[in-house]
Amino acid sequence: MGKRIAIIGGGPGGLVSLKTAIELGLDAMLYEKEQYIGGIWAPGVGKTWHSMQTNLSYFSCMFSDYPWKYSNGDGDLFPNQSMVYQYLSDYVKHFGLQQYIKLSSGVEKIDHVKDDNSWNLFIKHDHPPINYSHIIIAIGIFSKAPSIDYSHVPGIEYFKANGGKVLSGSHYKSPHDLEKKNVVVIGGSYSGCEISTDICQHSNELINVIKRPFWYIPKTIEGKPVDVVFYSRESADRNSKLTEEKARENKVNYFKKITNNNGQIPTLQVDTTLPVFVVITPHYIDRVKEEKIKIVYANQFQGFNKQGQAIFDQLTESQKNSFKVTSSTVTKHIDQVIFCDGYRCNLSILPQELLENISYDEQDKFVPVLLHKTVFAQDFSTIFFVGMYKGPYFCSMELQARWICMIIAGLVEYPTKEEINQGIKDQKTIKDKLPKEQFPNPKYVEYCDYIAKKIGILPPDNLEQTLKHTGNQDLYAMIFHQFMSPVAFKLWESKYIDPQTFEKEPNQKSVHFLKEIKQLFYRDEQ
Repeated sequence: MGKRIAIIGGGPGGLVSLKTAIELGLDAMLYEKEQYIGGIWAPGVGKTWHSMQTNLSYFSCMFSDYPWKYSNGDGDLFPNQSMVYQYLSDYVKHFGLQQYIKLSSGVEKIDHVKDDNSWNLFIKHDHPPINYSHIIIAIGIFSKAPSIDYSHVPGIEYFKANGGKVLSGSHYKSPHDLEKKNVVVIGGSYSGCEISTDICQHSNELINVIKRPFWYIPKTIEGKPVDVVFYSRESADRNSKLTEEKARENKVNYFKKITNNNGQIPTLQVDTTLPVFVVITPHYIDRVKEEKIKIVYANQFQGFNKQGQAIFDQLTESQKNSFKVTSSTVTKHIDQVIFCDGYRCNLSILPQELLENISYDEQDKFVPVLLHKTVFAQDFSTIFFVGMYKGPYFCSMELQARWICMIIAGLVEYPTKEEINQGIKDQKTIKDKLPKEQFPNPKYVEYCDYIAKKIGILPPDNLEQTLKHTGNQDLYAMIFHQFMSPVAFKLWESKYIDPQTFEKEPNQKSVHFLKEIKQLFYRDEQ
């Protein structure tokens, strides 16, 4: 059998995997269970609400060879759900991918054929199974909305019996049904903060129950999108020279500065002895200051009494002022509780032997699987994973897809057994470490460059001298000192150049886009 690839999942990771496979001349087909492509960004069936925007700018939410149409700075830097969906739809049309996509085609089961290391796909309503030599799993780490677990909330049955409504954050779409209502949002990460911010302008009272405060980071810092500020090779190189303790200290001091110590709000003061957790949310602090969002800690929320009222206990002086009470205990009539408990990874379609091999744990939202570089399974060389880590970006998913497809096409080597074993050990160490960090693989720049080196597109250390000889010396600054844009990984194609010299002319479309970024955000630094 020739090389035939099945790609499972029609979100960004699946689409870029399909495009890369077709570009390399591989026989590929993508299966998406919903009637739309887009994954979490799909209309109606996606996991977003109407007003939700990306928390990174469109400079990060794009693929290397398909910049946003309004990349000259027009329009909002942070696209909403419909804009991201339109971008992905345009991407499919631009590269002619429609004929390789099967919508409303959920994969119900995948079996491993040991004789030839191939895979049988059982597609909903299809019979018999379809055989593929290679599989790319691109359903992502946020593929399953949590079932609402009420068991840890005392008296929740009284709340419901008295007319109270319960909703999962995954089903929240709009605040308009909550006009003049009293609402409790449980959860203090991204969705909890942003849904609270969305509702509080319409509700009568909004109470956000959090375990502990995070750093609440604005989307722009001194006129630059937060991702443009955070992600550069220069800053990654600088941080790599610091001890873990010094890097942590620098982070805390920087976040104190850009958030004004979380607006000096008493209930949002961060315990700096704990791992650094952040939420990119532009209006949350302001809404808390305005008392449109009231903060209660999880250990203060005592559940509901027999009348269905919420009980909040051991309130601090600032909280009593916010609730306008004198007692440290208060009961409140609540109309709606929204649980923002995050998403989980659903790999139930995979064979049990593979799930055991990758130590799959659906309940683990931190490291649900053990894979080398979050891509490769041990002892299963014809199945690959894209976007299977907390915090996947378009750029890293594209590089994963290029790495995988180049391996299948025979252009680069499959990782050695030693590399895979060590990579899985590294992930196990991260999984078991306590206290846990917010993100298991936070070194985004280094991760992207690792893959780029593996596939032969990472410029060598002497690039600055090489570019001087070719008249492109400004390009060095754009690559290393400025924002690490996805387009930088399309400056040179490994199949066209000698990676030892990099003397080939760079892709001019990529150069033009990097110059746009320079003009927009680095004009005063020239």
